[in-house]
Amino acid sequence: MKVMFYRFWLILPVLGFIFGVAGYCVNNREFWILVAGLQEVIYILLFLIIKKLYKTALLDELTQTGNRRYLYLKLYEELFKLERNKRDLSVLLLDIDDFKAINDKYGHIIGDNVITEVVNIMKEDIRKGDSIFRFGGEEFITVLPDTGLKGAQKIAERIRAAVEGYSFTAADLKITVSIGIAATKKPTAIKTFIQKADEAMYRAKNSKNAVSC
Repeated sequence: MKVMFYRFWLILPVLGFIFGVAGYCVNNREFWILVAGLQEVIYILLFLIIKKLYKTALLDELTQTGNRRYLYLKLYEELFKLERNKRDLSVLLLDIDDFKAINDKYGHIIGDNVITEVVNIMKEDIRKGDSIFRFGGEEFITVLPDTGLKGAQKIAERIRAAVEGYSFTAADLKITVSIGIAATKKPTAIKTFIQKADEAMYRAKNSKNAVSC
């Protein structure tokens, strides 16, 4: 796909040159209507290729959430805003408890179903403007702009309770999650920010089905 994209950009100037030479030699209304139509087709194809590349480069295929690369871009953007505005920024790091045991007992297909269902629950319980990213196999980071620690705790607890009470596709499955929270009011290194959430998540996993700051 990427090779095709690079070649496409080389084709555009060549086509432009051909159309220009033809236009210089031909003074015909129907010809220019055809040229305009071809240009529209090219623009549509270019849009579809860019959209496909965007999904490939920045989205997780299974969950259609942002991938780690997209997470770092988002955090860079949000942390940069803190330099100019007095605002809060929080992240939640969610881990599905005992996920390896689920895969070992039920298989990876059921495991994937659990992941997608947990993500759907998260999407229902976050706000417009919040973003979810797949950080690892069963780990997800939610970026919460303009949200302090107390607000992040409310969202995390809402997600935790929703997962605990959800009836998953495999009826005998009881799924819980552990969530770590990090919050800041000032710019900080992305890795440091994520590490704080990671440390909080591991404190939550000590008891499982818990939220920790």
